[in-house]
Amino acid sequence: MLKIKSLILVYICTAICVFPQNALAKSLAAEPSQQEIDSIFSEWEQVDQPGGAVAVIKEGKLIFSKGYGLANIEHSVPNTPATVFRIASTSKQFTAATILLLAQQQKLSLNDSLYTFFPEFPDYAKEITIRDLLHHTSGVRDLLTLKN
Repeated sequence: MLKIKSLILVYICTAICVFPQNALAKSLAAEPSQQEIDSIFSEWEQVDQPGGAVAVIKEGKLIFSKGYGLANIEHSVPNTPATVFRIASTSKQFTAATILLLAQQQKLSLNDSLYTFFPEFPDYAKEITIRDLLHHTSGVRDLLTLKN
């Protein structure tokens, strides 16, 4: 059940970020108070279960960040805005949807080179396109696999 709640939280946050035209985002046009945000995420502010971290960015500026619940239940370590979540593949579909929206808005092309956005990558990135990344055919190795 907690896994489902966590995924719902990710979906809600992504929907707000990716689809700013929706009614929920419009209702958040005014700067939310800490109390309003806390009330939305109060279910995740438990001392005995995992939670999450929330950041609210308005006009490019961070206006709120807070951790809710625990990052580590066994050691009672609370979440903070700096907590690193290993969400792995759960975010791939949102990243892909966002990229497709940007392509539809002609803000990027699926044929753009990875090097265009990340010039610090090695030269082989010049041959890798966004389309390759979306299709998992880029040849870029998985960071977590390399660490193991």
